[in-house]
Amino acid sequence: IKWLKGEVSKFTESGLGLVGSDDLLEADVVVCGTGFSKDYSIFEESVREMLGREEDGLWLHRHILPTKVPNLAFIGSEVGTVSNITTHSIQAAWLGQAWAGKMSLPSTEQMEKSLEAMKVWKRSWMPKSSVRSNQVLLHQISYHDSLLKDMGFNHHRKAPNYLKEVFQPYQSGDYDGIVEPPTASDSEPAESGAEPQAEAA
Repeated sequence: IKWLKGEVSKFTESGLGLVGSDDLLEADVVVCGTGFSKDYSIFEESVREMLGREEDGLWLHRHILPTKVPNLAFIGSEVGTVSNITTHSIQAAWLGQAWAGKMSLPSTEQMEKSLEAMKVWKRSWMPKSSVRSNQVLLHQISYHDSLLKDMGFNHHRKAPNYLKEVFQPYQSGDYDGIVEPPTASDSEPAESGAEPQAEAA
């Protein structure tokens, strides 16, 4: 097997061409090892500037809301936990309540103050990476607790059995009842007068 690494400029019937070379290479197999990186080019440049992505990632309130861009939220893409599907479901429930006006959000100033504290904490011990901002990992229970308390749910999910609360690991089933199927009343406008916000990434 003879292998070459490079950026593909074009494909032909029998192979491909590489950027920076006029030669056409014959190939039986082409492996597209594209890697993984964040790409925010879907947004206009003005929006990307307001998002304020830093070297270690995008810092969002509760890993969901940018502080300077209204009507935009990120579910799942800016948080990394051990139980991703569970986390994303709780995030979706949280955002649903926030955008329906069913819970109060901190002011922009309070959000940014909290994010600055988070930056100091993470940068003090967590290895530098392009996604350090969204790494929750083994702190996921604390993160889930924050979302639940925001929504007014009891974060002690195993209560009233506090022995289980202390000694038994949390599983996805412990969050039953947080994410509920939509009902007819969910489609009614929120009485708080909050403007509808319907764009999520």
